[in-house]
Amino acid sequence: MHNILVTGAGGLVGYEVARYLQCDSRYHVISMIHSKSAEGLKNTVHKDLLTEQLNDLPGIDVVVHCAAAIPGKDQTDAGAAGVNQAMDETVIRYCRENKCKLIYFSSIAVYGQQRNDIFLTEDSSFSPEGEYARQKIASEKKIMESDFPYLILRIPSPYGVRQKTRTVLKIFVENAQGGKPLTYYGSGSRTQNFVHVKDIARAVEACISYNSSAVFNIAGDQAYAMKGLAELTASRMKKINGIDIPVSSVGADPQEDVRTNISIEKAEKELGWKPEITLETGIESWLRSNENRSSF
Repeated sequence: MHNILVTGAGGLVGYEVARYLQCDSRYHVISMIHSKSAEGLKNTVHKDLLTEQLNDLPGIDVVVHCAAAIPGKDQTDAGAAGVNQAMDETVIRYCRENKCKLIYFSSIAVYGQQRNDIFLTEDSSFSPEGEYARQKIASEKKIMESDFPYLILRIPSPYGVRQKTRTVLKIFVENAQGGKPLTYYGSGSRTQNFVHVKDIARAVEACISYNSSAVFNIAGDQAYAMKGLAELTASRMKKINGIDIPVSSVGADPQEDVRTNISIEKAEKELGWKPEITLETGIESWLRSNENRSSF
């Protein structure tokens, strides 16, 4: 049996990873959370990685490090980078001292914003555009220089029904549920890649039994343009309740030419992993899980 510690188990990705793994009798999962409780999670521990060490958790075989701060409304880019650096150092130190395997959640932000149709592979050059991305690169390098086994997962935009951060997809789902118009900027040609948290959890499981240290892109099977994303959300809402949701453009998009094409070929070949939940299915499931609510 593997003893697995999941940090950030109260968050969108960490919660799904912990829930998924704890259903398998091969794993004893310890879920680290900040909140007082997290419904559905077993063996929870309350720790703050900014102020506490992990030395009182012996016998861990694998650390799945999902805990992270994300730049946004409540956190600056530099602030998120500082928080992540402190948490990452605590986890890396623990793995180094205990020689346990680390599955580290990085980000496709390390590649920077692409303005061409070239697919990003794990060997693509770094082109970070902020402190958050630069910190992720720094932690990746520290992990690679350590003497414990590791898997680094570069993730684009995770989504799922427990999502709290107001991403473009969450806003579209919220507005569709409320019968409000879905608006995008410019021509709506900017693309983004989305991956469902359940597919991320499956990737983590594949990493547990993977016997080498490596870096993998874990992403959806294709990128979606913002106009297409809005239209897809509207069509799923119409399927559910027959309501037509208006879709239109508002203003210019300063990121009109941004393209996010991510190769997952390496994960398919070496991990035997590929996403199973299409964006169409994921959005419809999200809408249905909240179909009796007027807001999220």
